[in-house]
Amino acid sequence: MSFLASRSEPFGCVSRYALSANVRFRWEYRPGSDLFVVYGEGRTTEVSGRPALQNRGFVVKLTGLFRL
Repeated sequence: MSFLASRSEPFGCVSRYALSANVRFRWEYRPGSDLFVVYGEGRTTEVSGRPALQNRGFVVKLTGLFRL
């Protein structure tokens, strides 16, 4: 799990506060083969000082080792 808090000033005019979080799950179900599940969320405190949802993502990736 990772968190990132930053203050950025896009084009030098308006300041914005952002908070991002990512959670990653990895399972090796067989040697050389993995299942990844990742959830990420970004929030901003620009409007009311409370974290408002800015973006959200959910990704599933399945890899497999094929032997000949």
